[in-house]
Amino acid sequence: YKLGLIDEARVELRRYRYDHDDCNDYDPALRHRWIDNQDKTFLLPHGEILFPFAQELGMDPYFVYAMMRQESRFKEGARSPAGAMGLMQLMPATARRVARESGWDYFRPDQVTDPEINIRLGMEYLRILGRYFSEPLHKAASYNAGEGAVKRWQESRQDASLDEFIEEIPYE
Repeated sequence: YKLGLIDEARVELRRYRYDHDDCNDYDPALRHRWIDNQDKTFLLPHGEILFPFAQELGMDPYFVYAMMRQESRFKEGARSPAGAMGLMQLMPATARRVARESGWDYFRPDQVTDPEINIRLGMEYLRILGRYFSEPLHKAASYNAGEGAVKRWQESRQDASLDEFIEEIPYE
């Protein structure tokens, strides 16, 4: 909404509804919270987890939703070919590191597929990335490529605008 992409959002939502009309993947979306404002409908799954934790961390919940949508398209059981899992697509090693750095007393790698733990760890990871990157675009890039890669890209393109930075990211 804030980006002025209402028409694109509506098309995406219609496509999702069409693709998942008779599919079990759509059922979880029906159980979760929706915002409906002047014919602008947005899916907000797992809001009962995400909103309070975003407030606790002082994080924009809609940035987290954007990451979740891009990472997994809101599919709880999503797995990438590289091994990332869950709604926030966390690699097991990253999940362990984030749990340790966030002071979790107990974490097992198999917990990364639990939606609540996955969302919390993903948000903790975004919080940690915020220590290194104030620009949301850099946080999003480092969420996928790692902090080291984004730091190297920044150093090699110090005068680049954000648009140029995006265009020159060497990953597909």
